[in-house]
Amino acid sequence: MGILGIENRTENWKTAKEFAPLIRSNKLRMTLLDRLEVPYESTAPDVCLELYWKPIRDWYDQKKSKVSKEEWSSKKNKIYKKLSDLCCEQLASLCVRSKLDTLISDRRNKGYKTVRGNLADTAYRPEKNKARKTANNLIGTEIDIVLEVGDYLCIGEAKHKWEFGRDPDYVLQDQLIRQYITTKVLINLTSTKSYEVVPF
Repeated sequence: MGILGIENRTENWKTAKEFAPLIRSNKLRMTLLDRLEVPYESTAPDVCLELYWKPIRDWYDQKKSKVSKEEWSSKKNKIYKKLSDLCCEQLASLCVRSKLDTLISDRRNKGYKTVRGNLADTAYRPEKNKARKTANNLIGTEIDIVLEVGDYLCIGEAKHKWEFGRDPDYVLQDQLIRQYITTKVLINLTSTKSYEVVPF
């Protein structure tokens, strides 16, 4: 039982409890990669693991910290536009019906519930402040578990009793699609190398 006899049912607590041992053990990280069927070099690769990762927020804050307030106010809208454009590019490639259906089907075959959401409508209709809203959706997206090995980024969402979220206030309503797009946008912003994103 938990503190004062109350069980802590918070998803973050349960995720941290299960995945904390992987932080210090490369062997356990490789065991997880085996379960995800991600290929890696057998000679003990360096597997990086992060929990509760907000990649675009941290990238954005790094950019902001390198310039003065005055410079930032002139750059901010360009960054919002860039994030929004990259998001729409990634979404357009994912919205090819077969790709989207494959991603959703893979999730369901692994026992996950997922919702398509109104992706096409939200992606292609520019509205006032759309770039800012899209950028803020990406900035606010958190991914519970991330593993990087070789050319693979494995992104995981932990759930206990709750279902995967769908929030109509987000430009990308489906939580899993939003995390996937966020990761692809970050790769585009920061890496010259091509990564395969593996949701789990």
